[in-house]
Amino acid sequence: MRQAEELFLNSGIANIDILRLGGLYCAERHPLHSLLKHKHLAGAHQPVNMLHRSRAVAALHRAAATPAGLRIRNIVEPQHPPKHEFYRAEAAKLGLPEPEFDTTDRRGGKTVHTVYDDFAAILL
Repeated sequence: MRQAEELFLNSGIANIDILRLGGLYCAERHPLHSLLKHKHLAGAHQPVNMLHRSRAVAALHRAAATPAGLRIRNIVEPQHPPKHEFYRAEAAKLGLPEPEFDTTDRRGGKTVHTVYDDFAAILL
């Protein structure tokens, strides 16, 4: 992935936007459906770096509508609850059973932030 990004950034094209989107979700396309096929899921306390489909579309539109040189942006939701909390809440919204996480798994995870104001407005 990094090599592809470098190719674009070094291409000489005046305006390049690379958007690194968080894990995409929406009611019709939700990772919860895959998680429910497994038991004792790892990473219960790891932060989620998700992005709702509507915000991903808004970020893509903003990038296309406001060319501004070479930009690389991580685009994720501003909140990063632990996986077990995020998926529990999502399961309730979708009327699905809660996934079974191994809550004794305390391995850490990485939190990704959207740190540029030019895309922050779409995440409110």
